[in-house]
Amino acid sequence: MTKVRNASSSSAGTTAIAEPKNQGPEPDSLNNAAIKRCTKAWERTFDLASIHPDDESLAVVGDEDEFAAERAAMAFREALPPLVGYENIRDFIACVTYGMLNATLQSDECRDLLGAAKIAVAILKSQPKPPIPIA
Repeated sequence: MTKVRNASSSSAGTTAIAEPKNQGPEPDSLNNAAIKRCTKAWERTFDLASIHPDDESLAVVGDEDEFAAERAAMAFREALPPLVGYENIRDFIACVTYGMLNATLQSDECRDLLGAAKIAVAILKSQPKPPIPIA
């Protein structure tokens, strides 16, 4: 799979939108702490595993960066919140959706992860409500 590092390119007066880099916007611009954590895990791992982590002149993430992208995606998944409790499930869904939209995670993998979140929500909803104390 080929990813383009630059956002756009121009030829003959037309602007072509390139495929986004795996990581999307800088983590500081994100409001969700879970997405920041997952994105920072991706960036840190990609930079450590990349052959040329600081070379911005590389236009394409190619075969030499495939290993780094795979390891970074693994780090992103490992940073996902556990599917326990409403807030964690919500943040899990937000992270997976972010990863899908930015091509950090593969579509079929995202489908499976979102299916797991759907089951977690169903289990959460089926939990018995605690009794209301009588005053």
